[in-house]
Amino acid sequence: MCKSIKDARNLFNGLEALYIHFSIPSKNMMLVDIQEKLGIKKTKLCSISDTRWSCRFKNCKMVMEHYSSIIKVLKYEIDENTDKNVANAIGILYTMEKTSFLVHLFVLHEILLIINILSNKLQEKTATLGKASQVIDSVIATLEANRCEEHFLTIWTQITEFCTKNHILLEISMNGSKRKRTQPNKLSNYITEVNTGESEEQHSSNDIMTCYRVKYFIILDTVIMNLKMRFSKESMELAKSVDGFLMFDYSKSLTFINHYKNLLNIDLESLKAEMMVAQNLKKQSTDNKMMTPAEMAEIVSPNTFPNFDTVLEHFIANNKNRRIDLNM
Repeated sequence: MCKSIKDARNLFNGLEALYIHFSIPSKNMMLVDIQEKLGIKKTKLCSISDTRWSCRFKNCKMVMEHYSSIIKVLKYEIDENTDKNVANAIGILYTMEKTSFLVHLFVLHEILLIINILSNKLQEKTATLGKASQVIDSVIATLEANRCEEHFLTIWTQITEFCTKNHILLEISMNGSKRKRTQPNKLSNYITEVNTGESEEQHSSNDIMTCYRVKYFIILDTVIMNLKMRFSKESMELAKSVDGFLMFDYSKSLTFINHYKNLLNIDLESLKAEMMVAQNLKKQSTDNKMMTPAEMAEIVSPNTFPNFDTVLEHFIANNKNRRIDLNM
């Protein structure tokens, strides 16, 4: 999801480089020693995964909390210059001290902090998309509410305090030509009524907060848009219908059944009768809680419930080896 945004991609590439660097035992030991001396709880970075939000959230949080100790280790390694990994340390240090890295570290930590709630919900043992629908809607609503200048100002205040504490100068990384723009000589004796290249550059450099506020909105809009696409109204209706099927409720599972009836050549009247009988059979053998597909297969035999078994087997086959998680 965040891979489509260059600034977010750069941040996670930096975090991955940091993880690889400190995965070397000697480097990790140096970091642990510094943390102990500073009285900080020992924490390790984890590898960035494409299928888990939690690892990205944890890495953002770890770097924010242990930023000073990481910088100390990198600077010590560079000053000592005793091994071939110094070049990597120089590159990582340069990246971590850039304004863009720190701003997006705070921004994505804030966003992932909210999404992590949904991630935890979806990883529950009995989780289904249908059960998580209210959490999904609430997460999207929260992100939409945070898309305002007031909320960004709160994040920006945290960023400025963090940069002041760590002696980092807030600035805008200017892409393209590095040549300093100046007023053309032929205009030196005139009063210009429009912005020239020089004045435009000065304006963009001074208005740092506005620049990063726009980038914050872009990231937030991208995340919200992707969440709405992934958990669309149609897909959530289908998910709730699947929950109805797992409860042997024919009327509540019609969306799911109609989706596959032609493919599986299902007799709807027979299926309805089978589900009513299976529902009563379920009440005799267990409580009224939703059953897992494996538990359903134990009480519903193919010979007695052929139509229901066909749908159930198709459902199990489509979900085999698939974990309920968010793909970043």
